[in-house]
Amino acid sequence: MVTEIVVMSGLVILALFVNYLYNGRGSYESLVSFLTDVVYWVLIPLTFFKTFGERGLSISDLWVLMSFLFFMGVVYVFVYRLRSFSEYGVREAVFLTSVFPNSVFLGFPISMAFFGTLEVASIFGFFTVTLNVVVPDFMRSEKPALSKLLKHPVTIGFLSGLALHYVFTDYVTTVSNTLFWASSLTSYSSALILGLRLPVRFSVLKKYLREAVFVGLFRFVLSPLVGLLTVLVFGIPWFKGLQLILVYSMPPALINIIMSQKHGWKPDLVSAVTAILTLLNLLCLVMLGVMIART
Repeated sequence: MVTEIVVMSGLVILALFVNYLYNGRGSYESLVSFLTDVVYWVLIPLTFFKTFGERGLSISDLWVLMSFLFFMGVVYVFVYRLRSFSEYGVREAVFLTSVFPNSVFLGFPISMAFFGTLEVASIFGFFTVTLNVVVPDFMRSEKPALSKLLKHPVTIGFLSGLALHYVFTDYVTTVSNTLFWASSLTSYSSALILGLRLPVRFSVLKKYLREAVFVGLFRFVLSPLVGLLTVLVFGIPWFKGLQLILVYSMPPALINIIMSQKHGWKPDLVSAVTAILTLLNLLCLVMLGVMIART
């Protein structure tokens, strides 16, 4: 396990170094966009297709959704009812980064490194990514387009995987054996994309340290506590429960940056908070992996 964690972290650090040296130069952006499109439109749908083709759905998946909606409601009360923000867009930026975790580009590789499976990360990722697309439109009083949601690569992989599991059952083993590489390649590629996409300019990072601490309390304290509560209340087996707590503890999602840019909600704040908490999270996960290896 430690080897996998070191490899994942090494990929992110290497990508961050390349990011720092070459971001804004030459064809960097076009290359990163190409790699992101490959992961986003090819590897992620294939991974969801394989995973849900093998596992289908279970009642515990509903509990995961309920717990995440509960967590979202708690953050809403804190951010919108108990805290005031003077500058436009700050409240929305804090809400996005507090609620939506990086359940795919970081949650997938970390779940593979610690547990060797995406069973829980995949359903958690489906719920969070879907809501991450829909909720910001509701916040701006826009009508979310069903066609956009159905064309999302996560939705495509999810629905086709369910069709495989429940309709084309005889082909599940064949698909699983054929796509044996999909989960691992998606995880390693996601770690690479994460490092290439994170904002790493220190002048931006220092400006929003206070907001990072505030968001970090939700992401690294309240969020895993909700995951733990879900495990205890619904009696989820601990192997799955620990996976759930881990993906609940992920830093803010990269898609939050895109959503904040789309709606004008302080994208520089979202970028800085995402970078700070992601680096902190990676450091903690490496330390945790070393501690587990020594026990």
